[in-house]
Amino acid sequence: GTSVTPKVGFKFSPLKEVAFRGTYSGGFRAPNAAENGIGGAEFSFNAIRDPELCPVLKADGKPDATAAGNVPAYCSFKPTYLQNTTKDLQPEKSKSYTLGIVAEPVKNLSLTFDYYNIALRNQIIPAASLSTYNPLLYAVRATPQQVTFGDGSQGLSAIGPIQYVTVPYVNGQTTTTSGVELEARYKQAVQAVGTLNFGVMFTHMLKYDMSVDGNTYHLAGTHGPSIVGGNTGNPKNRAQLSLGLERGPLMVSATTNFIGSFDVTDPSSGFNTCQAAIDGYNAFFNRAPVPSEYCRVKSFNYTNVTVRYQFSKALTVRGAVTNLFDQQPPLDLQTYGGQAGTNPSSSNTGLPYNPSMHQIGAVGRGFSVGLDYRF
Repeated sequence: GTSVTPKVGFKFSPLKEVAFRGTYSGGFRAPNAAENGIGGAEFSFNAIRDPELCPVLKADGKPDATAAGNVPAYCSFKPTYLQNTTKDLQPEKSKSYTLGIVAEPVKNLSLTFDYYNIALRNQIIPAASLSTYNPLLYAVRATPQQVTFGDGSQGLSAIGPIQYVTVPYVNGQTTTTSGVELEARYKQAVQAVGTLNFGVMFTHMLKYDMSVDGNTYHLAGTHGPSIVGGNTGNPKNRAQLSLGLERGPLMVSATTNFIGSFDVTDPSSGFNTCQAAIDGYNAFFNRAPVPSEYCRVKSFNYTNVTVRYQFSKALTVRGAVTNLFDQQPPLDLQTYGGQAGTNPSSSNTGLPYNPSMHQIGAVGRGFSVGLDYRF
């Protein structure tokens, strides 16, 4: 089909040292072949009860595994899920705008401040992400099978067991994000020292709202959304400080990166409280209750240093130190990127830190040396 994606921008400079700027743009993403083509992928998801093969419940609402009319194997089981494609998907669309100011109050100093707002609608997601998704409506069954009932008797099932459950793609999500970004850079030549470079960047997330199935989840500063980013987390604040020196063939630079703290909740997955989010973590001694201090993932910063010396146009020697101060990663008991909630008695204990955010802290201080030669 067709799509109109406008983009406009402006810049206004009332003074030589100050300029105001802004943009507005629209965008779209057409469904790709994996979403509306021909294909599919198997995956594992949550356990279900087959009400056709396990219809009898106890007084407390739980399946009765000993009832003559029940097949215990289907009172709670994980069917194979098949992610398939949807032919009539609509494209995702976006609207975004920015407003900012650029200032150069003195020579060699530049300052920028910008506000951004991005809205995505008609986002393509698996139908299983919707609270209204009922896997039984998408179940594909086999022919009746020989089964064992709860009372120990055997016979032919009244209906065929579920072979797999299909999961189509749907246009079911809207996401809105907004925030501010600040950047300052200064460059100064110092006699007998060299040229000094200073830079600082800071971003603050004001909003990260995700609307699915009529519900809006506020995710800025939380651990969500797990269905989008693998539960990597969304700290509100990030910053970077850089210092550099250039003196003839020598260049030295140091960069400190800062990742702000965020809490372990994920409203989009139903983890609205700290206890719900870390309830599955059982790696403390004697499986003691998780202390409340781990309800929030602490901030993390690390510094990298690089050195380069150019002996000639052809030969350059370089070296680097990553995580100079050997900063350790903060504990993150919610991330499934590190599988922190796995049973410590098993061979796969998991990682009690966030590998997407803090991997360099887990690796520790590192050194590298290199040589470049151009022929």
